[in-house]
Amino acid sequence: MKPFEPKGLPDGCFALANAGRDYLLFAPSGGAISLDLSERDETFAAAWVDPKSGKPSAAGEVRGGRFARFESAAGRPAVLWLTVK
Repeated sequence: MKPFEPKGLPDGCFALANAGRDYLLFAPSGGAISLDLSERDETFAAAWVDPKSGKPSAAGEVRGGRFARFESAAGRPAVLWLTVK
């Protein structure tokens, strides 16, 4: 994975990507995370990953071809992982 700066990524957030396959986004303060998938047409499985335990929890699916927006608990660090299905 390499550093990635997608359109719509909130200030203070960080992202890594293996473009078209995996995306890992970190929001130190939680809240909304947006990701521009308009140039992708794959379907991605989304999961929130607990930054302390590393345990993932499913967050549904998202289809490429658009901006995707995810909401995490505000005020808590959040890690979002998208992977091609």
